[in-house]
Amino acid sequence: MSEALQRTLEEPSLELDALDHRKDWTPLDVTRFRAEVSEFIDRHDDWINDGNSQTVADLNQSRCTDIIWPARSLPRVLIRLFLRSLRRTVGRITLWNGTQERLRDLCSLDPERSRLA
Repeated sequence: MSEALQRTLEEPSLELDALDHRKDWTPLDVTRFRAEVSEFIDRHDDWINDGNSQTVADLNQSRCTDIIWPARSLPRVLIRLFLRSLRRTVGRITLWNGTQERLRDLCSLDPERSRLA
């Protein structure tokens, strides 16, 4: 959705997951993550941030004019999330910074490992 919005509006876009998730899902240092998001916002009069990271929510919300939050039912979100993660796992799709989803993480009940938690 954000890619289509970015193409339509022709505004710079920052994907928060791509910035925050390092190799093997290691998060970027919180101070550095917040600084990089703030710098991105400072560099652009208009911008799109794709993601819902609570770590930088205050930065986005205090400096944005609009928030687009698609209204989706919980079952629909969970099914789409599961199918997306399964496709990435089976297809061995490489995500940001060389990260790949793993089947054991998809099925994990540990919220630190699970992509669905």
